[in-house]
Amino acid sequence: MKKSSPSAFISFLSPILFLSFIVFILSLQSSLLAQENGGKADKAAPQNSAPKKPAPNIPVQTISLDKPIRWDDRDNKIEVVYFFWYGCGACRLADESFNAFAASLGPDVRVVKLPAAFAGEQWENHARLFFSLQLLDKEPILRQNVFAAVLGNPNDPHRSRGLGLLTQEAQTTFAFAHGIPREDFKKAYNSPEVKAKMVQASQFTTLSGVDATPSIVINGLRWFSWGQGFFEQAAIEIDKERQRLKAKAEGNQEGQAQDKKINDKI
Repeated sequence: MKKSSPSAFISFLSPILFLSFIVFILSLQSSLLAQENGGKADKAAPQNSAPKKPAPNIPVQTISLDKPIRWDDRDNKIEVVYFFWYGCGACRLADESFNAFAASLGPDVRVVKLPAAFAGEQWENHARLFFSLQLLDKEPILRQNVFAAVLGNPNDPHRSRGLGLLTQEAQTTFAFAHGIPREDFKKAYNSPEVKAKMVQASQFTTLSGVDATPSIVINGLRWFSWGQGFFEQAAIEIDKERQRLKAKAEGNQEGQAQDKKINDKI
């Protein structure tokens, strides 16, 4: 066999080396593009990873009165009245969430927790318990204890199916068990302050039109009851009220029109 010269061998390999080099460059470029696109996809992924919360779907009722009702008229803050009842399981579950929501509101909002004083012994007696403990500065501290005493422990198979703390005697015994002297509780229970609060609560409950608990009244103009997106709905309604009051204060035509539209409904 005739031996090939080195120059001939190099000439033979040159096209092959060139093509290999081109293939290598194209592969490298494709790899870099894939990594870049993959990085962009990874960065974008978190935006779509968390499912969006469904929008609130709660009917909002308009309060039809000559003027908005307010629990406290001492200033012009947006008043958010939270109606609850110690005998309401949903109120018990929502209590901590409402506290967190209330704490997130701005200084232009005043939150009022109010027992729904519907007609009926259970509603009235539990409302009176609330105002008695409030007068003694004990209501926030004992709130969950009251819920437990009224509704019972849901995990206890022997618990009574009826509601607790329906009488003054039962409430006085409960207060004493939690460090309140019997005479102090009885004095608060029968005080003019508590009696006045009971009358005011009954009137406010009736005038608002609220018919269930928990419910929220926004600045004496609108109210809505428990449902999907309860606190989100409250935030939306508070923001609407901020915009209305701001536009009204600025005296522009749009603000006056919004205010007239609301006043026409109430």
